[in-house]
Amino acid sequence: MKKEKIFFPILVVLILVGIAGIPTVRYALYLAPVIAVLIMLVTGDFKFQFPPSVQPFILLLIFCIFTIYRADYNWARQTYFILAYTTIFVFYDFSNIKVNIKLFNLLFIAVFLVKAVLAGQFGVFALSQISLIDSKSALESTLAFPLGLFAIFFLYKKNYLWFLLNVVIVVLAFKRVVLFGVVACVLLFFIPRRIRAVLLSPYIITTAILLGVVFQLTLAVGEFDSFIKDAFGISTNHLLMGRQELWQRAIDFTDFNFWSFSYYGVGHGTLTNFLEGSYSMNRVLLHNDFLLILFENG
Repeated sequence: MKKEKIFFPILVVLILVGIAGIPTVRYALYLAPVIAVLIMLVTGDFKFQFPPSVQPFILLLIFCIFTIYRADYNWARQTYFILAYTTIFVFYDFSNIKVNIKLFNLLFIAVFLVKAVLAGQFGVFALSQISLIDSKSALESTLAFPLGLFAIFFLYKKNYLWFLLNVVIVVLAFKRVVLFGVVACVLLFFIPRRIRAVLLSPYIITTAILLGVVFQLTLAVGEFDSFIKDAFGISTNHLLMGRQELWQRAIDFTDFNFWSFSYYGVGHGTLTNFLEGSYSMNRVLLHNDFLLILFENG
């Protein structure tokens, strides 16, 4: 039996256990690299690959190794997270096996519904507690991220019933960035294929990401404070759910120069250590992976 057929159902279980909301097993997915290696030893299949989707993570892993001299808990946690991803997708090619996507999707939907019911959040009152500006919902869940991907998958497969099912759940799970992402993908779907191919080229996507990072930095330093106050009646920090303050502190700590092309970064885990010390709390995250990569890697 192919190692992928053995490992995939185990990987699905680890993912579902990790997102179930039980604190003691929230890091279940971190067992994946260990299990992946054991399965390779048992099957004797050590074939590997370096697909384009994994190459950036390998580069990040190399950066992690370069900063091992300042290793601590946050460095180890961040490095192991990247190692987990690279290990799985370097040694396992899941395109070689047939996956029941609908069953996979239903498992995620079931976890979301069970969590909502057990928390007493499913009802008319919960459905009424939704605010786009405040990014608030009684049913808010990080499950919106994978379910948003399922929605996009079924849209482009032209399975509109399953697309609508996932959109409904995504709206209930309510993560603004996911909602905006799904809307953007729906708009792309109706654009002629040739234009879509141009818009989704690596060069356009990379440029869009760079412009997005610049925009987020300008938000952090207050360039749009007056506009946002006039347009929405709230502060930029309120609109971003406290992220403006986080990003501004990160900019100050790293001495990041907006116009400098020689910024080297502070090293993996260093920024997280600073934020945790600054707020006297554990697990204070930047909530922006692009900015985190920029500040820590340069």
